[in-house]
Amino acid sequence: MTRLLIIITLAATYFCTAQLGQKLAFLPDNLSAVWVPTGITLAAILWLGYEVWPGIALGSFLWLMWELQSMSFPISATVFLAIAASITVGEILKPVLIAILLNRFVERGAIFKRVENIGKFVLIASIGSMISAIIALTTLCLSGLIPWADYGFTWWSWWLSSIISILIFTPLLLTYKPNQMQLNNDQTAQQQELLILPFHASNNLLVEGVLLLMLVLMVSLCTFGGGYPVHYFLVSLILWSVLRFGKQVVTLLVVIVSIIAIVGTAEGFGPFIRGSHQESLFLLQSFICAVAVTALVLSAFLNELEERVQERTATIEEANEKLLVEVSERQRVEEALRESQHLIQRIADSTPNVLYLHDLNQQRNIYANREFPVMLGYQPEEIEKMGTALMKNLMHSEDFAKLSERFQQFDTLPDGEIIESEYRLRDKYGEWRWFHTWETVFTKTVSGSPVQILGTAQEITERKQVEEALRVVNEQLADWVNELEQRNQEMALLSKINEFMQACVKVEEAYEAISALVAPLFPDVSGGIFIINSSKHWLEAVATWGTNLTSSTLFKPDECWALRRGQPHWVKNKDTDVLCQHCHHHSLPNQSLCIPMMAQGETLGMLYLNTVNSEKLTKAKKQLAVTVAEQISLSLANLQLRERLRNQSIRDPLTGLFNRRYMEKSLQQELYRAERNKKPLGIIMLDIDHFKKFNDNFGHEAGDMVLQELGKFLQQSVRKSDIACRYGGEELMVILPEASLENSKQRAEEIRSGVKQLKVHNGRQCLGQVTISIGVACFPEQGLSGDAIIQAADTALYQAKKEGRDRTVIYLG
Repeated sequence: MTRLLIIITLAATYFCTAQLGQKLAFLPDNLSAVWVPTGITLAAILWLGYEVWPGIALGSFLWLMWELQSMSFPISATVFLAIAASITVGEILKPVLIAILLNRFVERGAIFKRVENIGKFVLIASIGSMISAIIALTTLCLSGLIPWADYGFTWWSWWLSSIISILIFTPLLLTYKPNQMQLNNDQTAQQQELLILPFHASNNLLVEGVLLLMLVLMVSLCTFGGGYPVHYFLVSLILWSVLRFGKQVVTLLVVIVSIIAIVGTAEGFGPFIRGSHQESLFLLQSFICAVAVTALVLSAFLNELEERVQERTATIEEANEKLLVEVSERQRVEEALRESQHLIQRIADSTPNVLYLHDLNQQRNIYANREFPVMLGYQPEEIEKMGTALMKNLMHSEDFAKLSERFQQFDTLPDGEIIESEYRLRDKYGEWRWFHTWETVFTKTVSGSPVQILGTAQEITERKQVEEALRVVNEQLADWVNELEQRNQEMALLSKINEFMQACVKVEEAYEAISALVAPLFPDVSGGIFIINSSKHWLEAVATWGTNLTSSTLFKPDECWALRRGQPHWVKNKDTDVLCQHCHHHSLPNQSLCIPMMAQGETLGMLYLNTVNSEKLTKAKKQLAVTVAEQISLSLANLQLRERLRNQSIRDPLTGLFNRRYMEKSLQQELYRAERNKKPLGIIMLDIDHFKKFNDNFGHEAGDMVLQELGKFLQQSVRKSDIACRYGGEELMVILPEASLENSKQRAEEIRSGVKQLKVHNGRQCLGQVTISIGVACFPEQGLSGDAIIQAADTALYQAKKEGRDRTVIYLG
């Protein structure tokens, strides 16, 4: 029902507007400047859809039948129907084709919003109108209603009238469509807000609209009613309407101007009146087309400008929204950062350690918590005032010298690694405080070079004091341990000395051992053992060690202050202390020590020490020297006592020669050695000639004196390896190891000759010449056992006595 009503309404509208267009036609050619139904039908199809084409067909057919019937043409009814039907087809195809092309090539709802679309709209309208004009005029010419000679101008006028209708009525109707009106009102409001002039206010818009309408009417009427050529002002007024009121107003004004122009020109007024109606119509249609296209283009351009402004505005608003979001987020982050910084600051301030951030480029701390000035007793302003000179002013010079080297370590420090160090800082009161730091790289440059160092420092002054106290205690303990170890070593060496001294058989062996055993007790110290000789007049060095002995090796007892005073004599300073005379004055030692060696109340000698290093003879070493002197004194006294007792057990008390028991033991040992080594062994048996005469003539003391002198002579004449002993009475014997028979005889002759040279006195009385008889035997020629050899030597001695005494006889039996 609604569709039918729309079709009937559209048919009636077509019929009425066609009649209106006919009324506006230029007589006598009956040509209209604008064919109103074309614009209305196109708007209807674009607005309501293609379904309304029957209304166009009905209205067009009815009007054509009405118009053809009113004309007095000698044409049959059938021809009328054919003409009306043909023209109706053209009228239907025109809006439908234009609508199809617009929907195909122009964005729906944006026909009048783009300058490009306006161009497409005009082109498509021209094409659609061209087809309709061709169909209609061809039909009229074929039917004979219009001569073929007028075909060109008539077609041109018909075509322009359709285009003008489309240009002025279609935009007006589509713009005033209900949903489009709401949109246009919103756009107009935005336009007013965006393009309002500085001297205009929104409440003056109605007054401005009335003023604009009056100006348009005045200019149009003056131009097309009064004959004044002021139509060019219409362009400014159209521009004004576009800028201030939008498409709705400008399309309405174009319609008003077009109607006034058509009516005025038809009445013979206006700038387009020419000699012929065709020329006037063409100029009028051209003017209306120009005004309509200008209005549409300006509206589209303004719409594009508005859209661009809206897009820019939307972009700006979106950017503003994003910016607001970013600002809000940044404010939130900043607030969170402030809270975090406040929390971190509270944590940093509450921590008992120093927390700081050092900038390597600025060479100063760019942040430090309050513990740093608190620990050092400074105010924060005082620390800040020091700037880059902070470390130089407060750090110990030894630690400051290592600071640059420590900073260089950060150039190669891996990420996450920590460098620990310790240094001293001077507080406000001049006290040095120790700090232990843990530092790591906080920020780096793009190239990887360190820029800032994050560090934390803990005061360790008390710990250092405890460590220092422990170090001192440990050093003392180490010194005590070293001293104890040294004492143990010294005791071990003393024990070793004692063992060797006890193991020695002779004093000479002890002297040799002393120099090797005492030297390790006194490193870098020279010294010696000096023994008083049997005459008590001289001290002789029996053992020395070191490379710089500064004492004489032979001197008198009164040349030593220690022996004089009976106590150690220490020369601590050679320039101020009293020196002993036995010291070399051309090479005096820095320090020297003389210690008397006494045993059982008797002075045996002296221990002497000297050194060029004053630190070597310490108090402990002096005490050790006293102990060594005492121990050596006792050992030597014991050794001398043992040696005297041994000598008494193996020597004859009168002659000092070995006794017979020692001789027998020694002979047995020498025989074993000779047999093992396959060496000879000589035996000399000697007897004093006429010994009884000495006793009878001079007494037994004289006989003893002869034996004593002979014993001394033998001890001086024999080798150390030879053994001289008293065999019994006035018979003496000498054992000659590794001596052949010939060598033994030669030695015997030397002894015999030497004895003859002796001058023996008993008091002041000379006892005369002493001669001896000698018997010689040898192992293994004269015997393989001790008894055999002694028997052989004794036999040879008897033979010498028998042959006249004072001779040497070799056993030949």
